[in-house]
Amino acid sequence: MELHKRPVLRNLSIQLGRRCPTDADVGKLVENAVNRGVRKLFFSLQWAADPAILPKSLNTCKSLFHLKLSHKILVDFPPSSCLPSLVKLELYYVMYKDEASLVNLLSSCPILVTLFVVRIKDDNVAKFSVKVPSLRVLLYFNAMSPDENDAGRFLVMDTPALTQCYIGDISGDSWSIKSMHCLQRVFISGQSLHDMSKLLKSTSVVSSLCLYLTDELVNTLSLSLSIDL
Repeated sequence: MELHKRPVLRNLSIQLGRRCPTDADVGKLVENAVNRGVRKLFFSLQWAADPAILPKSLNTCKSLFHLKLSHKILVDFPPSSCLPSLVKLELYYVMYKDEASLVNLLSSCPILVTLFVVRIKDDNVAKFSVKVPSLRVLLYFNAMSPDENDAGRFLVMDTPALTQCYIGDISGDSWSIKSMHCLQRVFISGQSLHDMSKLLKSTSVVSSLCLYLTDELVNTLSLSLSIDL
């Protein structure tokens, strides 16, 4: 990066594996890209050290269009964060400083259209809140088993413009869902999504619905919903 002298760097993909030295200054790499107006930043960190904290300059990057963070990364965004150009955000197996950091990150993206999330057990978030008025596509996957799940965890969805929703969740987390009258495509896979009826009742124009459910959940839904096909 020090030898790359061009003033503009549009795309940067950083992938560091388990053999990477744990004293590598990964924050400097990201900051260098931000200072050069990076549009797409893909950062996967799978080393054996603690999760890395990203540079503060990333919190207010005006040029960033697509951001993908993966594995040993600590998401820490303050209330002053602003990502005015971010359209696509991907968060795979990352840690969060706290619930407020997640809220601050999403609220800093006024034109966000696509959000992909894959969660891990100890990501520090009990209330996973997705409140994004502009969001149109959501992919959310939580592979935690009900035996591993702590009480009190739940997913909050406040996405009135959402048109496509893909959810895989076997954790048994509860849901809090606001009306999504634009939703057209729904794919749901899970073992114990107790509040799935809320999702189905909150939609009115769904044209494609795919459910992968247990027998128990099918029986529960059949009692709470009447669906005309």
